[in-house]
Amino acid sequence: MSSPGQMNGVSPPLAAIQSSQVVTKRMVEADREEQASNNWKFAAMVVDRLCLYIFTMFLLASTVGIFSSAPYLVA
Repeated sequence: MSSPGQMNGVSPPLAAIQSSQVVTKRMVEADREEQASNNWKFAAMVVDRLCLYIFTMFLLASTVGIFSSAPYLVA
């Protein structure tokens, strides 16, 4: 049986090192996931902006086309 200062037969300094490695690994993994999430958010923002520009150009072209085809507007 281990003494209260030891975890599962591992000395306290070694246990502290192992714990810090686990915490570091989890933090690195969380940073990677956050970076991937940010990359997807940026890609979505770019596609959203592109769709906005395409829709705006289509809307303006359609409006000009409809108004220019009206015979009473020019007369």
